[in-house]
Amino acid sequence: MRRIEHLREKIDKLDREFLALLEKRIKLVNKIKSIKRQKNFAFEDKKRENQIIKKLISTKKVHPKLIKAIYTPIFKYSKNETRTISTRRRL
Repeated sequence: MRRIEHLREKIDKLDREFLALLEKRIKLVNKIKSIKRQKNFAFEDKKRENQIIKKLISTKKVHPKLIKAIYTPIFKYSKNETRTISTRRRL
């Protein structure tokens, strides 16, 4: 049981790191959104999304279905959400 708890602690740490990286990714996406808005560029870039998915799949580190299951909602959220980081500040 002790070993399981130790492994779960490691998973918890990885989850926190994952969320921190996701927050950094969202901040960068928001910067890109701002630039695209100033230049009147379309925000959605399906070609870029597909490139990201293909690149991640090519690493062969995680099953392709899992990569798609993780990144598809991230892309959707990034396109639809404009208050991503600031929402937390209002709580």
